[in-house]
Amino acid sequence: MADNTRNKIQLIDLGLPSGTLWADRNVGADTPEEYGDYFRFGETTPFTENSPSYKYETIKRGIAGTDKDAATTILGAHFRMPTIVQIKELLDYCSRQWTQVNGVKGTMATGPNGNSIFLPAAGYRNYGNGSLDNVGSYGNYWSASPYRSEYGRTFYLGPTIWYWLYDNRAYGLPVRPVNG
Repeated sequence: MADNTRNKIQLIDLGLPSGTLWADRNVGADTPEEYGDYFRFGETTPFTENSPSYKYETIKRGIAGTDKDAATTILGAHFRMPTIVQIKELLDYCSRQWTQVNGVKGTMATGPNGNSIFLPAAGYRNYGNGSLDNVGSYGNYWSASPYRSEYGRTFYLGPTIWYWLYDNRAYGLPVRPVNG
């Protein structure tokens, strides 16, 4: 857990039926409201404006806990990207409120036990040129679950929406780690 010490990541028990613990911040963030790093699906090196083109490869199974999982690779074996099942549980059992923390817009997700995590509206990195888009307007986070040949499952949050969907794997999205 090399990066865990530096970032002081806390695992939050939201009281979810599965017992999954959610990290209080994104991979690469020093505080809960920072956006952290952006990753393309299956890559463990942050995606920046200077990154090489994305190379699609066949990924038919979930990448949680594997060498393609940014959370596991960067933070260690106790962390992983959430599966689509864990994301659905978060969406089904937590209430949400669009808010600001230290001037950063995002969603405060509160679990059945009253504990909360803040998910900043980090937007995404455009797969064409690596530029940041929609920062502060909405957030879109990777799961560890692939979807068809060119997509990965994601969860999406904004001022009035909160749901799961899929996006092209070449987009750069933040990763919110889980343990469980």
